This record gives sequence, structure tokens and C-alpha cells, in this order.
Amino acid sequence: MNSQSSLVLVFLGCLLAGIQRPCCGQTSQGTRVAASDKTTLLLIRDAESLPPEFAADIVLQVVENDASLTASRKIKALKNAFDEAAQSTDDVLFRPWGPSVEETSEGLHAIALLVGRLDRISQQSRAVQDIAEIDPKLARVKLETIAMPRLNPPPCQATWVYFPDAYYEAVAKVMGAGFSLKEISSGQRGEFLKSVVSRVISHSQLPPVTRLITASELSGTELATVISSYIYALDRLRGDPHSFYWEANRQSVDEFVALVARLDKQGIGALPLITSFRSYMVANFKTTPCGPLKAPDGGKLPSAVQEFNDKFSDRLKAAGLTVITDAEIKNEANDTSPIESEPPRWSSKEYSDLLFSLQGLPDMPRENPSIEAKYQEYLLRLNGWSSQSEPETDFFHQKSLLYLGVIERLGPSVMRTNVLMDFVKFLEQNSYQQVSKVDWFLYTRRLIDLSTQPAERSEVINALISSGDPVLNLYGRLESWKGQHMASQVSSSATTVH
Repeated sequence: MNSQSSLVLVFLGCLLAGIQRPCCGQTSQGTRVAASDKTTLLLIRDAESLPPEFAADIVLQVVENDASLTASRKIKALKNAFDEAAQSTDDVLFRPWGPSVEETSEGLHAIALLVGRLDRISQQSRAVQDIAEIDPKLARVKLETIAMPRLNPPPCQATWVYFPDAYYEAVAKVMGAGFSLKEISSGQRGEFLKSVVSRVISHSQLPPVTRLITASELSGTELATVISSYIYALDRLRGDPHSFYWEANRQSVDEFVALVARLDKQGIGALPLITSFRSYMVANFKTTPCGPLKAPDGGKLPSAVQEFNDKFSDRLKAAGLTVITDAEIKNEANDTSPIESEPPRWSSKEYSDLLFSLQGLPDMPRENPSIEAKYQEYLLRLNGWSSQSEPETDFFHQKSLLYLGVIERLGPSVMRTNVLMDFVKFLEQNSYQQVSKVDWFLYTRRLIDLSTQPAERSEVINALISSGDPVLNLYGRLESWKGQHMASQVSSSATTVH
């Protein structure tokens, strides 16, 4: 593994888990609940002054974690969050991928998106799912107003692919709760899903759409209608080799097999669908691929093609068709892209020197004067490093990663507290006015997630609350409220039981 990768690969494993809704038992502790209600309303109010991504995220977290809010207040807050999210800078989530994705600012932006989920589609879809818990009809109305992103083909060497799954999860939620029996029997639910499927324009949409159809509770009539639209979408999906090779080599065939099984179960003929998917595979594998995504040499079929052939050879033969052959997908065009090309990486000598020095420092889980002296010397260098010879965004990522590397190595101590304060000050000085809001927030989110022990978590929260930056301050207050609110509700539940 590249030495730079060892420090920052942690980001790929720190994706946020879904926030569980707290239980809503009655309590006799009226004073505590009243105070919590006041704090809740203050958090929602103060979020209105933040940039839209942060405003929507904080309101959504408050609503999802506070069972004491009335339904009307939740709906009002969620509608505001939905409208705020519409103004988010990033339109859709990215999934990071590729060699050493964490060593480029572009790759880290994709990681930041996946960690924070501050893009428009994810936030608006999340608001719809929350609204569906209270008012399914309104959720359906809101869902239908979400504008789909353009999803233009990424560059061949992009370190990300589109990840629009949140939208289809919201569709599934509305499908299950937003239609009356009368509307379902009149075919409105099937037509609704058909319109969703007809808007598939990217290979990245195909797996979540396929899962959506497979998992739905559609009747045979509804399903047959939707499949016709799915076939139409398949027949149009051509080009964009970057997205195709990612999806085809990961999950498209697996999802497709499950969909065919669903059709079989409901007695719907699947041959037209299989034939269409065969054409989809041939046409897109035949396209000259991006350099790093070339099909295997020596006549060996790509794994996705081989899997398709294995699953459907008998059905294809019965219909007078053959399995996909190597000759069908071979492209005679010259591929001029570099065989082993990779995205440009950071070349800062200052960063490399600081990184190697950090990797040479031992962990300090408890106070140790001899080790502490080495950290003091290192921190003098780190704090004194300024951006002079590289792009501001690259410098911001590099220095933030080094700060996190130090914090991860230190146990509870005065030094750790001082480094936290230095890092928060660095975030204040290099705010989202200079770098992308999503990139900037990645490190705040990581700081919060790093703190699993109560003492460490309290320390991080206090550092954020002490910040003069309104975003950092409000996220600190939010995390403090969540901890107190959850403890209050656990105590209330115990009081109710006993």
C-alpha cells in the first residue's frame, strides 16, 4: 500500500449510519422535557441562518431525533429543510472509487459527499422519507417536485461515480404509504413508478431502479406496465463507459437476475426483458472502454458477461438466441488512453515530509513526557505550515488530514485538547468561503465520529461550541443536545416502565 494511503483510508470506512429514531415514552420529568423542547426550537431557528446544506442537515437531524415535537411542527420544519436542500451546491451524491482515490482533492470531495450526504438529492429524498412517516400524501407531492440531476458522463479518469440511490429509497417509501387502495386499483401507483423508471438516463441509476421494482409490492398488471418502461430505458442506455463498467462489473447483473426471478414468480414472460438486457450488455461492452477498465485479453469474457451467459443460456437458446460471445463485444477501434493511467496526485514536498514524520511518531494513549516532546516539535512544524506553492483546496485537505492523524494517535490529555483547539481554529480560518462547503465539513464530521468515548466526545463538542464559526458552533450544540436528549428519553422510558 502507498504510504500516503495508510493515513487517510480511514475515511472510506467512516460513512454515517442511519440515525435511529428514539422511543417516545411518557415522562413525569416535565422540566427537563420543556427545556429540551426550547433547545430543539432554538436549533431549528438558528439553522435558518446557515448555508442551505447545513441548515437542511441540522433540521433533519433534530426532527429525526426528537419525538416530542408535534406533527405540525415536524412537517413545517421538514418542508423548510426540503426547500433549503434545493439550494445545495452539489446536486447528487458521488461514490468514491479507483486507485488511491483518497490522494486527490477530487476523490476526497467524493468521500466528503458520501460521508456528509449534503447533496441536494440525498437531502430532499431524506426529507421526503421523514415526511412520509407523518403525511404520506404530502411526501408524494414533495417527491414529484424533486428535479432529477443531469448525470452527465464522468471523465474517463474520474475518481467517482454517481450514487443516486437515496432518491429511489424515497420512491420506495412513497410507493408503500402514499397511495390509497382506490388509487392502486385504478393504476395510479403503477403509472407513478413507470414515470420514475422512464427517467433513467445513466447506468448509475439502473441498479437502484432494478432493486426498487424487484422489492415493490406491485400487482402483475402494474409490474407488466413498469417492465415495458424498464425495457425502453435499457434500450436507450448507451455510452458513458466509466459509469457502465463500474455498475456492470459490480451489481447490474445480480440485480437483473433477481428481477427476472420476480417476473417468473408472478407469471410474467421475461424473455423480452432478457433479450433487451442482452442487447444492453453487448452494445455497452463493445464501446471502447476507459483505459483502466479494459475487458480481459485473450478471449476471456468479462465477469458480468459470463455471469449473464451462465444464468440465461437455456432461455436464450429456447428463443433462438446465443449467449454473448467475445466476437460480439470486441471493438476494433484503437484505444488511445493510457493502460495504467491514474489521476494526478499531490506532489507537495511539505506535505510528504510532514506525513512521513507523523507516521514515525508512536501513539500516545496516555501522558508520556518523552513522547510528548516529539509531538510538540512536530506540531510546531504543522502549525507553521502555510499554503504557498499549491492550490488552496489541496492544502486544506492535506493539513486537515495531518491534524486528524495527530488527534487519532493521542489519548485524553492536555496536548490532545490543545490540538483539537488548533484544528478548530484552522477550520475557522479556512472556512467554506475558501473551499467547498462539503469538503470543509468532512473534517468536522470526522471529528465527531472519532469521539466514541464520553470524555473524548465531550471534548470535541466543547471545542466546536467554543468556536466563533456559526456552523461549527451549531453542530457542537446539536451534538450536545442529541446526547442530552437521548439520555433524557432513556431515563423517561425507564421511569415509565417502573
